[in-house]
Amino acid sequence: MVSRMNSRQLASNGNAKTTPSAVPRKPSEIALKRLQATYREGIPARIVVGAYRDIGAAFTEATFRKYVQAGLLPKSWRVGRKGKHQGSRGLYPVEALGRVATIRSLMARGYTIEDLKDAFVVRNHLDQFERELDRALEAIASASSATPKEQQKRLQKRAVSIKARARALVEETMRLATQSTERFARLEFPSGES
Repeated sequence: MVSRMNSRQLASNGNAKTTPSAVPRKPSEIALKRLQATYREGIPARIVVGAYRDIGAAFTEATFRKYVQAGLLPKSWRVGRKGKHQGSRGLYPVEALGRVATIRSLMARGYTIEDLKDAFVVRNHLDQFERELDRALEAIASASSATPKEQQKRLQKRAVSIKARARALVEETMRLATQSTERFARLEFPSGES
């Protein structure tokens, strides 16, 4: 298991000072991948904000919440803490790390929150669909652990097929969304985001 590091340790990349001021600063790809690996089950907002703040980017928890309320970032889910009377905390999908960079980049190019809303609301729904499908397939795999090996192999093969069809469905839905909304069609997402 990866040990939890603070966002400053994970976001440091040594060359953040060379980023032009006109382009929004973002953590390095290596730092983003480390954070995503460390928090693959969900990431607290303070870690996302800290990753950007630690490299000198002007990004606050209020801005993060504004992006969530506008539908640009997915909503959190509550996870209970171990121990009596410890309460719960909100976790966000790890995709929020890269999504913040995409939002900041698009806004630096002149797009407004309204311009981005349609595209990201659709993207958030599709990401949630994929996460829930993965959880359902994991539950099926876990429940089938007592079945014979031959049957487990067939189930695993079907799960891979379902994931591939779901991926194709998500991509087709994104194309449909792009064609149906003028604001969405005008967006030019940085590579890796759509």
